[in-house]
Amino acid sequence: MVERGDAADSAKIERFGTQYGLELPAVWRRWCERQGWQRQADAGWELLGLTPAPSGLDAAALLAGMRFGLPEFPSDLLPIEHLPERQLACIRLDGRDDPPVVIVDLDDSETWQAGQPAAFSRFSHYAEDFMDQAHALRRVSEFLRRKRADIASGRRPADQAPRPDDWRVYRFCSQNVVVAMVLLRYNRDDNVLDVGACLISALSALDHDAPARALCTLLFAESYRSGGDLSLRFVQGTRRDSDPISVPRPLWRWAQRAGIALDRRRGVVPSEAAQRLFVESIQVSRGLRDRLREAPDAATAVCYGIASGLWHPVEVETVLVWSKNPGAVLRGLTNPIDRARYGADVLDVRAGMLVAAAHRRISAGGDSLLDAEDVQQQVAFEVNTDHTCTLTAEKIDLTDWLVGDLSAFPATTLRLSVADAEPDQLEAAVRIAVDRLDRASGAMAVLCARDVLTLSDIRLREIVSTASRAGVMILAAPEYTPGMTIRAAGKLSRARTARQ
Repeated sequence: MVERGDAADSAKIERFGTQYGLELPAVWRRWCERQGWQRQADAGWELLGLTPAPSGLDAAALLAGMRFGLPEFPSDLLPIEHLPERQLACIRLDGRDDPPVVIVDLDDSETWQAGQPAAFSRFSHYAEDFMDQAHALRRVSEFLRRKRADIASGRRPADQAPRPDDWRVYRFCSQNVVVAMVLLRYNRDDNVLDVGACLISALSALDHDAPARALCTLLFAESYRSGGDLSLRFVQGTRRDSDPISVPRPLWRWAQRAGIALDRRRGVVPSEAAQRLFVESIQVSRGLRDRLREAPDAATAVCYGIASGLWHPVEVETVLVWSKNPGAVLRGLTNPIDRARYGADVLDVRAGMLVAAAHRRISAGGDSLLDAEDVQQQVAFEVNTDHTCTLTAEKIDLTDWLVGDLSAFPATTLRLSVADAEPDQLEAAVRIAVDRLDRASGAMAVLCARDVLTLSDIRLREIVSTASRAGVMILAAPEYTPGMTIRAAGKLSRARTARQ
């Protein structure tokens, strides 16, 4: 439940400002005169005024503790909420009647500086968002209590998975920090994803709009998977006749920054705006985002594929440029009975998988684990229409993939071509790939599947010799052709059956 404390009188507010030498903003003063504090009882959140909250804290006590324990704490910051991970929400006293709110980390003095981006441009927005999130958490808690009661009474099996049109809760976490929480269902009658509760964190350790972007990705991917047109409708709880509520401010703010206008009070994200926002929210390179903006018909399916882990962004960009029919490949539209076209689609996917494997390996830096998830260095990727691509990083070293003695590693730029064919056709494929690199300069390589190492010594020496005469390295990726074919066919099948 959401609780409010007794208001502070004007004299107490004036004494507080005088004691600490603060010019208190008018909007915060009026807020304190209406309530002493606000509290979300389920989680213990407290937005502090000048009356002690149930925790014993108020803004005066919190400020006194900061100035005593951290003498260098800025004098223009007024703490109003104690957050997890030793973080505070503070009003920045900049002379405005409705000042901004910033999130500071007590262990990182850089977040105390004047240049720290505001989590909210106005305190009034922060207070409104606090109440919205408090009510949303209450709706989530009540929903989970009902579900537990249904399981305890035997009305619902404990292991029963929800259908798309059932209400369900998702929690988004980054390590041990909850980034977002959402209560949703797909409404088949209205072909819209209903959102009954939505909570979005604002933490200094995260990029400013990262939680809202992540939540947008989740919501649109869920709508696509359920068969919807990506439109969203925010409602108050799970009742069938629930009233609409406003679009959450962090999500609305992210849409504004992405150049997409939403009517926040209406509480709806229409289909066309949702499709554009999906493209802006997905984590891809600028070049791939531009390509998706230019291909709206396939963009939604591609964004879902990336969000669900079906496609690596490098695979998508490779297929978009190298394939003759990229939309059919990325949506799995080709009938497997059409063996010629389906085989060509599989080859397109395999080429993308090989390039993505090289991208992941370079991103891992000096880590010898080929599947390292934590990126050690950023890799710029550019795919060219001549079936080559260029990878640029601080250090590129694929020595452990080398076949033969020619090496240009370490390098900062690598021009790559792919030779993907059955063993009896590999020599011809390598010659074609070498020719594609004819006018390139710097480190150049032809990337093959691991099968190249199974060739006879004579054939392998001939392939390496052909490439070396042109100054081109031969690289053997960790994947073998049979395994890649199975995985590529699986990707096409999943793309075809992604929507329910």
